[in-house]
Amino acid sequence: MCPSSKYLYEDEELQTHQSDRNPLHRRRRRGTGQTLALAGASSHRLSLPSLFNKGGYKYTIMIYLAGIDTLVVGFYISKFMLTDEEWQYLTDAKESAKSTIFKSSGCLIKFQGLDFTMRASGQNPYTFVLQSSDFTFKIAPKIMNHSFPEVYVELRSQFLWRLSYKECFRYLKEWLSTWAQIKSDMVSRADLCVDLRGFPNIKKEEIISRVRKMKNYEAPDVGEGEVNYLGSRITGWQFGSHALMLRIYNKSLEVVKSRKAWFHDLWKRGGWDGKCDVTRVEFQLGRVFLREFDVTSFESFEERSGDIYRYLTMEWFTVRIPDYDLNKSRWSITTFWCEVQGAVPRFGEIWGQTRGKIREGRGYHLMPQAVGVITTILASRENYTLAQFYIEMVLYLRKKKGLTLEEAIEEKRRRHSLFEDCFEPF
Repeated sequence: MCPSSKYLYEDEELQTHQSDRNPLHRRRRRGTGQTLALAGASSHRLSLPSLFNKGGYKYTIMIYLAGIDTLVVGFYISKFMLTDEEWQYLTDAKESAKSTIFKSSGCLIKFQGLDFTMRASGQNPYTFVLQSSDFTFKIAPKIMNHSFPEVYVELRSQFLWRLSYKECFRYLKEWLSTWAQIKSDMVSRADLCVDLRGFPNIKKEEIISRVRKMKNYEAPDVGEGEVNYLGSRITGWQFGSHALMLRIYNKSLEVVKSRKAWFHDLWKRGGWDGKCDVTRVEFQLGRVFLREFDVTSFESFEERSGDIYRYLTMEWFTVRIPDYDLNKSRWSITTFWCEVQGAVPRFGEIWGQTRGKIREGRGYHLMPQAVGVITTILASRENYTLAQFYIEMVLYLRKKKGLTLEEAIEEKRRRHSLFEDCFEPF
């Protein structure tokens, strides 16, 4: 147990004693086999899975918004259904966009019933780049047979928040299907974010993470540096690299700078009083990371987004209250990060999917140890076989633990999979 302390926020109403426990982590009392009580959610919030609704940690109303803020999808095309005149129309529009009268801002066109701005130059291998207030559209006219997606789309923040990301994708795919035959799709990038009340005071010693890149330097703008300042005031942090990146920053200041006042209406629907600061916790997921979670299509991303968010907030990165315990994974989760973890149900179902490389790494790491222990035991007795070792192991489990081998394996799997701390010592 940690010494008595407080986790301080700039908003004094959010000062919370460290005794508030993490709602998503189960622990057992040694020698009793008794599971500690797990936390639930207040009635006016999305509740956590029923497994956790057993009292304990009491939520404050902190989460105003949670969802997908950026989504980049590639579409593999088997055939375009555009006429020669329509292709020529796009080519002429691109030439017009190069005119000096547009000052590099592009040429306004209507394509397949929607308004776009045609950019003056493409982005290899995409010949045409069209932009609207809802998405950026890139087209490669030549079919490349899965060398790369022939159509590449970045859905903008305002479009995703106006509709759900699922509705946005459905709308986009239906529209694309009217002029191209879609073979398959691929999610190239996704940003998962949560907007919360107040602004946390995060210290380096409180961060328990797999992140290797955590440099600190002063920068004037939110999002440009790992630790950002506005004058003498910290406005955000950034961790990780392009494959997997976490940003924690003052979204209230960024909204003013980027002139996205429509976020205020979204926050007010979530309970924002219009005055306090709002913090954004945003995970940027690149294609390399998504492949490790076996995300190959929009459908697989939709299915695994809950597991991905669970992994990110419970295994890859946590903020904890320092304690005397040398095993940092047993430190209590701060109230702020408890709220971040509490958004898991907003991102989808939990199926137990984990990150491929880490899962394989754990098994490989334990194999030499297991082989060494078992061969030592077999060598300790003459004519002692592996079958005899198996029988003695089963008898030991039944006598000492009161479990069958299958029950012991299931217990290990439960303790080290979904809802447990899976941190390795650093």
